[in-house]
Amino acid sequence: MIEIREITSKDTIPIRSEILRPGQSLDTCIYSHDDDQTSFHLAAYSSGEQASIASFYLEKHPDLKGSIQYRFRGMATKAAYRNQGFAGALLSYAFEKIKTFNCNVVWCNARVNAIQLYMKMGMEICSDEFDIPGIGPHFLMKKEF
Repeated sequence: MIEIREITSKDTIPIRSEILRPGQSLDTCIYSHDDDQTSFHLAAYSSGEQASIASFYLEKHPDLKGSIQYRFRGMATKAAYRNQGFAGALLSYAFEKIKTFNCNVVWCNARVNAIQLYMKMGMEICSDEFDIPGIGPHFLMKKEF
């Protein structure tokens, strides 16, 4: 059974470090809006163990329309839990929560290997591929509400 819980930004660091920034300083796992009052962080759990995490920020993208936009980043799932619905359950929960904020658009800079999941969640690609130095190729993706 998948359980979704709100967590603190500090609770995201172990999985961010392991999956998104292996071998890099822990400082690279701390994002500028982590502790903003409008930010929130979620984890999907299996039998009490964190399986997947993501962070959500009230942040506008300059190329997207919508008066209230949320960005998500730091989406990561431990290898043992991939392709089992943890990330999808976490995003479904987050999107429902974000809708209650009268949000128009949720967006992310999606790693190439996450695009299929995000498309299943109703997101669409809205940019050409671009590179984030030290991380790799990405696409801007969005979901409108």
